[in-house]
Amino acid sequence: MMWEHMRTAGRQALGLIVRLSHVLPLVAFLVIWELIAPSPTSGLPPPSTWWEAVKAMETSGVLGEAIAHTAWTFVAGLGLACVLGLVMGGLIALSRPLEEATTWLIDFGRALPVVVVIPPAVLVLKYGTTLELFTVCFGAIWPIVLAVVRGSRDIPPTLFEVGSVFRLSAWTNFRKLVIPALLPAFLSGVRIATPMALIGAIAVELLTGSGGIGTELSLAAGRLDTPAVWALVVVAGIGGWIVNVLSNAAFRGALRSRGRIS
Repeated sequence: MMWEHMRTAGRQALGLIVRLSHVLPLVAFLVIWELIAPSPTSGLPPPSTWWEAVKAMETSGVLGEAIAHTAWTFVAGLGLACVLGLVMGGLIALSRPLEEATTWLIDFGRALPVVVVIPPAVLVLKYGTTLELFTVCFGAIWPIVLAVVRGSRDIPPTLFEVGSVFRLSAWTNFRKLVIPALLPAFLSGVRIATPMALIGAIAVELLTGSGGIGTELSLAAGRLDTPAVWALVVVAGIGGWIVNVLSNAAFRGALRSRGRIS
C-alpha cells in the first residue's frame, strides 16, 4: 500500500514538473530582462516596474474599468457576429448560385484588416458603441459565415429524409437534426473568430479613444509611461490567453455533449 502511494505521488510530482517546464523559459527570460534592463524610463523597463504600474492602475480604478469595457465590447460584438454569421451562412448555403456570387465578398472581408475598416466606419457611424460593435463584428463574422456554409454543405441529404419519414415539423427537423449536425462547424468558426473579436475590440479602442484597454494603452504611450504600456500589453496578452483557453474548452465540451442536445 505504501509503495502504491509513493508511485502515485511520484507520478503527480512528475506531472507538475512537466507542466512547470512550459513556464520556465518565460520565467528565465523575464529574470534576465529584469537584470539587464537599463532603467524604468527606457523603452524596455524592468518587468518589476510593470507590476508597480498594474497596482497603480488598479488602485485608481482605471484598470478595472478598462478591462470591463473591453470585455463588454468583445462579448457583445462576438455575440452579434455569431447571430449574423449563422443567419448569413445559412441563407448563402440555401442557394449554390448565391454562394458562388458571394464567395468574393467573403474572401474580401476575411482578407481586409479590421484596422483599415475603422476610419471609414467612423465617418458613417460616428464615435460610440455602434462603431465598436460594428468593428468587432466585422472582424469576427467571416470565419463563422464560412464555417456555416461549409458545414451546411456537409450535412448528408439522408438527414432530411429522416425528418420526412417521421413527419417532423420544419422547426422540429431544424432543432433536432440540423442544429446538431451543424454545431461542430459553427463552433469551429466561433473558435477561430474569438481572438479576432478581441483584436477588433482593442483596435477600435486604441484608434478612437472610446475607453478600455486599447485607450489606456494609447494614453500611456502618449505620456511616455513605458511601464504602464508594457503592463497593459501583458494584461491584454493574459486576456487573450484566457479567451483562447475558454473557447477551446467550450468547443470540446459542446462536442462531447452533442448527443444530448435536444
